[in-house]
Amino acid sequence: MSAIWGYINLKNNTSEDYTKLSELMKKPYDECVIERIGIEQFENGFFACGLQCFNKRSHNERLPIYDSESQIVFTADVVLNDRKKLIEELTVAGVGGLNEETPDGELSFYAWKKWGHEFTDHIIGLFAIAVYDKKDNSFYLFTDHTGSRCVDYSICGNELFFSTLSKPILNVMPQEYKGIDEQFIVGCEASLTPYMYVFPDRTPFRNVYHSVRGNYVKAEPGKDKWKYRSVVYYTPGITRKLDRVWPKNPKDSAYREAFRDVFFKCVEDAMDTDGEVAATISSGLDSSSVATVAAKSLQKKGRKLYGFTSVPIKGFDKSTSKWEITDESSGVKNIIAGYPNIEQEFCDCYGMSPFTEMDELVHMFEIPGKAFVNQVWMKYIIKTASQKGCKVLLTGEFGNFTISRGEIREYFFQKFLSGHVLEAKKQLGIYGGKCGIPRKALFQGMLDEIVSEVTFKLGINNAYKKIIDDELIKPAMLSKYRINKVLIKRFNFYGFTSVLSPKKMYRNLGDINILQTQGLYDTKYSLYFGVLFRDPTKDKRLLELCASFSPDQYVFNGLERRLVREYLDDYLPDRERLQYKYKGRQAADKVKRLSSFGEDKRQSKINEAVYGFMNRDGVEALMKEDINEKNALNVVRILALGRFFDEFSEVINI
Repeated sequence: MSAIWGYINLKNNTSEDYTKLSELMKKPYDECVIERIGIEQFENGFFACGLQCFNKRSHNERLPIYDSESQIVFTADVVLNDRKKLIEELTVAGVGGLNEETPDGELSFYAWKKWGHEFTDHIIGLFAIAVYDKKDNSFYLFTDHTGSRCVDYSICGNELFFSTLSKPILNVMPQEYKGIDEQFIVGCEASLTPYMYVFPDRTPFRNVYHSVRGNYVKAEPGKDKWKYRSVVYYTPGITRKLDRVWPKNPKDSAYREAFRDVFFKCVEDAMDTDGEVAATISSGLDSSSVATVAAKSLQKKGRKLYGFTSVPIKGFDKSTSKWEITDESSGVKNIIAGYPNIEQEFCDCYGMSPFTEMDELVHMFEIPGKAFVNQVWMKYIIKTASQKGCKVLLTGEFGNFTISRGEIREYFFQKFLSGHVLEAKKQLGIYGGKCGIPRKALFQGMLDEIVSEVTFKLGINNAYKKIIDDELIKPAMLSKYRINKVLIKRFNFYGFTSVLSPKKMYRNLGDINILQTQGLYDTKYSLYFGVLFRDPTKDKRLLELCASFSPDQYVFNGLERRLVREYLDDYLPDRERLQYKYKGRQAADKVKRLSSFGEDKRQSKINEAVYGFMNRDGVEALMKEDINEKNALNVVRILALGRFFDEFSEVINI
């Protein structure tokens, strides 16, 4: 992988100007874990690449590439999956001299030369790729199919900038284009959810835009400035479902074989590294599935897997509800007992809190953070993994949408809405019998869901407003950016209740707000700590397999989350695999942690720019309260927003 950045001016300048611009854009990357930097200058700009080496072949990478014959300038932040297939396709297409040692950037360049913008039909993996065709002055900026890598761009008249980090663009873009992007800030802060990208292509900075999963930006000369547009080339869950006819019997062994084949390949590709491998492990089904499959593969090679689990600080023993597990160490110990090559660490991150880590997190992510209560332990894990020589950190963060999807209420309505009314009723009865839930209670639950869905469609169910902050955010800001309508549109597309058709279920495989947020965290953690985030549960191959399965593969005969619970029965112990009552809750100790470490952060003066978005009286009253379960997240996000304005006040003209 790499950091990439560059500049193109439609009007020619001297190379001296580009040298100065290049140095200014490079400077923020001095803080990142980069092995070497390559820069390619041309008549009206330059491309650059700060290379991070995560596997053996990447040490041979030479980026950017300037091909004098085709007049193409190319740079890439890329790690490819399924390389063997791509090499075979390129060889058949007439490209010679390719082998296992050919670096990923070079392979991607050959794919571009051969297929142009349709090369995304052939390459899969994690990538952000920039291409400049000097013959017609056209520029392309690609992000991978699931947005696992991100890149920003800005077009200011006849000048075009792009960069993995935002700061390099802010360092050099014309002063008159700089400022705060109100729309991003309002969308981010008004939605009481972990995702930040309510508006997927925005950033906190005016005239700086964020790449979108499965999209590319095309820019070309206009009359006297760049004109550009964003093109969707792939939508997970909708584009290119597998062209395969599945057996009618949901229990046919073909499903198990296909799932295991694809999932195991995804995990294996994710461990393509010349360093050590780490994994986050919870007692749930997602990360534990990834970790156990990885551990068994590594054990055959005589290698270990470094496991990390977040646990509460000592002295915290409060359960948030009888169905939630706040300390998952017992379940994790049971899971890893069958894998002696897992070297496990339970991380209580003593001395750390969102307060103590806030300055660094804001600086690193370049956004006002909302989910910093979780980023505390994630930062600890990635830093510790790096110190142990790990170059890859496996996660299962998207698993709820793929390998562990499947909930009885959704399944009931998927069968019902597909016209299989009797089967829907039968399956609900089987589930109730297995779980000891009376049939009457189950059907009442389904009726309640129908009422919620109908009233939402009629516009008289305002339950969705629970995720909108209408107490602190100024009403004028909510109205100006139509936050209510934006969120209603989201729920209409992805679903608001469990009354979810199969079509909407597949749409969830491409949840753009969540994928955008995950991609930002994964990219910037990798840059600053030199450890590559890999999530096999959102590999394009797995998403396409899941999109080809009928709902019966996710729930059947009373078994929810069937892909993991039935098809990985030889990897996870029954106690964790089959239990359905309890769910783990991370960062449940946030109040104790915030009260114990860095509490003096609350005494710092809040940047005045915060009050352009939030009500001063409400903020000041909140900051006087003792930290509790109700206000903890709000206190953190207010201080993080203020810290963001402190950090960037000079470069964005606050």
